[in-house]
Amino acid sequence: MPSPFVEQQQNKNHDESPSGGAVAAEDLHPHSQTSDPIDDHVDVQDPVTVGQMYYDALDPLDTRRYAFDTLELYSHEMLMTGDVSRRAFLIEKTRFIMVRLIGAQYDWGRLYNRSTIANMVGRVNARYAYELPSDENIYGGPAFKLQDCLVDLTPDKWAKLIGQFEAVRNSLLRRDASAIVLPSEIDINGEEVEEEDSSPGNDPTIDDKFANRIEFNEDFENMMDTLKFNMCLSHIQPHLHNAVENDVREVESVAVPPE
Repeated sequence: MPSPFVEQQQNKNHDESPSGGAVAAEDLHPHSQTSDPIDDHVDVQDPVTVGQMYYDALDPLDTRRYAFDTLELYSHEMLMTGDVSRRAFLIEKTRFIMVRLIGAQYDWGRLYNRSTIANMVGRVNARYAYELPSDENIYGGPAFKLQDCLVDLTPDKWAKLIGQFEAVRNSLLRRDASAIVLPSEIDINGEEVEEEDSSPGNDPTIDDKFANRIEFNEDFENMMDTLKFNMCLSHIQPHLHNAVENDVREVESVAVPPE
């Protein structure tokens, strides 16, 4: 969903850029930049390099950069946390950023890939398997939870997840998979702000050094088999669950046709 997420160094001299390189804080100040952040030594054919230059040229408090960094932070935590209610909480926070700060997002590049992966993880791992007996999480506080449980996921929702999984694999194999593509900004009225296009240009060419890796082949196929199994199981699972919950004698009638 890729290179390490943005980490900000807490010192007075440097800020951490998304690519991992330390950039002097004064270099990120808007008054120290020219009107065009791309200099003559940059390979303008490389979207990863160009995207990094656009990012570094922005003030750290620029709305687009703030939205980009925050969404990457939420996506990272979505993958790392083991708390179901925390994932549900992050979904709500992500929705807030998307609605209040972002007008549109390109369907390629680093932010797209990471947010898509976080969305897939959230669809499954932000749900409890069954309804909670109470509104408290394991830490004793109020539990953030999605409306339906994992046991309630319908076949069409599993099919959508499978489609996302296939699409993100193809997107991650592109040469522009790690390119920084800033989202557009919206104003206080919710309208998209017209601004100079800061897209570094896309490159859908498949990167051969990743195309043959086991993660995108055998591991991918194994995960696809697991998702398809869950989709098939979702057709019969509600009947079995209801039979067990309501009357154990009904289980046989679910599995065996009545005479």
